[in-house]
Amino acid sequence: MDPIAAEIRATKREETALQKRMHKLGMVLGIAGVASAAAVFGLEMLRGYEIIEMMSPIHLPGLRSTLARTIGPDANICFN
Repeated sequence: MDPIAAEIRATKREETALQKRMHKLGMVLGIAGVASAAAVFGLEMLRGYEIIEMMSPIHLPGLRSTLARTIGPDANICFN
């Protein structure tokens, strides 16, 4: 039994065709995500935003009033 178990452990598992395609898709989506984030960062810099401004969670114009209308005037919305 011992030689058979050793031979089974020694065999190398190959990825299936689906696993290979999923790995390739994951790489493409990851690279596309990083590239789009870099593009947005570059465009924000061109528009004149400061880096500190871009790092704040909410810097979209009009978002405060939109949230106030959606949530209601009595809601306590805190923007730093």
